[in-house]
Amino acid sequence: MARTFHIITFGCQMNHADSERIGAILLNSGLKKSKTSKSADVVIINSCSVRQMAEDRTYGKITELAKSKKRPRIVATGCLVSDKIWKKLLGKGRFDICLPIDRMIDLPKYLFEWKMINELPKDKYDHYLQVIPQNTNSFSAYLPIMTGCNNFCSYCAVPYTRGREVSRPKTDIIAEAEQLAKDGCVELTLLGQNVNSYGNDWHEGKNENDFVDLLRQISDIAELKRIYFISSHPKDMSDELIKLVGERANLCNYIHLPIQAGSNEIIRKMNRKYTREDYLVLVDKIKKWIPDVTITTDLIVGFPGETREQFAESVDIFERVQFDMAFIAQYSPRPKTAASKLEDDVSQAEKKKRKYWLNEVLGKIILAKNKKLVGQIIDVLVHKYQRGRLVAYTEGLKPVHLEGKKELIGKLIPVKITKAMDWGLEGEIRKN
Repeated sequence: MARTFHIITFGCQMNHADSERIGAILLNSGLKKSKTSKSADVVIINSCSVRQMAEDRTYGKITELAKSKKRPRIVATGCLVSDKIWKKLLGKGRFDICLPIDRMIDLPKYLFEWKMINELPKDKYDHYLQVIPQNTNSFSAYLPIMTGCNNFCSYCAVPYTRGREVSRPKTDIIAEAEQLAKDGCVELTLLGQNVNSYGNDWHEGKNENDFVDLLRQISDIAELKRIYFISSHPKDMSDELIKLVGERANLCNYIHLPIQAGSNEIIRKMNRKYTREDYLVLVDKIKKWIPDVTITTDLIVGFPGETREQFAESVDIFERVQFDMAFIAQYSPRPKTAASKLEDDVSQAEKKKRKYWLNEVLGKIILAKNKKLVGQIIDVLVHKYQRGRLVAYTEGLKPVHLEGKKELIGKLIPVKITKAMDWGLEGEIRKN
């Protein structure tokens, strides 16, 4: 009887894309997927280390599984797999196998031998991205084009957990994109920790616009109606890239552009390599060259030393740019990072207050923008059926709630926007 597996994923889109490849590895090895962790023989925890909260959730889930009545074999992977988690939990019998994400291709051999790995493997493999993933659905897919990061932002552990930047060959990426299109994919998201620095590792860190060339070739695939890329670093957002997005119909008018802080002093401490003035000039270019663009961002509140006056500069950035969405995080120290050596001197209460205030500002901006869409007819892509209604997304990834049949999932359909809310829209389906 085949053993069963279940994957629990924490973190970003890259982690979810990695989980799809892990699923393919295990299915190709003869294991069967289980809908829940309770019924699985093997549970894989794909971890995230970007914030303390994500780390705590990972530890909590591993502990919960280890104490369960029917204890599964527990496998740890992802960004949190390091000597720290290894020493903290393996010695306590909390999990059985610990593999870096680029070694997950070897997981079946350990599972079939059904034994514990006694030491954290040291050698690395780059070929795990060549695994054809087991995609969650046929109409929308994530496609990693690179892994790792060379930026060493002072708050971020990615260069330590995922290593330095490694770009996939263009031929591999295009072949995977073409196959996805043949299989019915209409929405494709290209992924990288610093997606628009794709290819820089081939040119001693210089931006030779390899990403622009790759994006141009992928947008030539007519079946792909919506193409996104995340996350972009402002320093690698070239004029050629902005203009290409504005010119190509299937390159979505959506740019995710993390700013991380509104104060030049904090941006410098974060080692982000731009100023708020640079960022605002870049935003002006994007708005000029990409019609009806949606701009979203990431921002951290309570970075070490951030004063209330410096936080006010973050509020000012929100009001100047008028973001369509922002992902706001409270600073938490990450091991090995430069910022972890600084005094974490902004209290949790103050961080919480600042996050709340920014969300209030953001909510008002989004509501005002959403109200302008009421009465318009917009094409949306239906993603899921939830609580008796369809949930679709505009090209700018604004959620639209609709009455309709499940058969519309995966379809691009026109809707008339009937109601605007702080964080979403309601609409009615219109005939083509």
